[in-house]
Amino acid sequence: RQMELKAVDATSMSFWDYEKNTMDVILVAPQVRFKKRGIIQQAEPYGVVVQDIDTIAYGMVDGEKIFKQVLDAIDNKA
Repeated sequence: RQMELKAVDATSMSFWDYEKNTMDVILVAPQVRFKKRGIIQQAEPYGVVVQDIDTIAYGMVDGEKIFKQVLDAIDNKA
């Protein structure tokens, strides 16, 4: 399975062109959850899944668990 992962700051997400720069999943970091509602409003019309990053995995810097969260979100979208 081929995919591209990007880390994008919350300010850039506010101006993201979802039609031009497509994506399947957005994981929102704990420190910017207050911006999640706006991200959802912009992204969901394009079929983008928006989820909070698992807080424990984020705090423990558990990249494997966060990657599994991405894969699960993609699989559940289909």
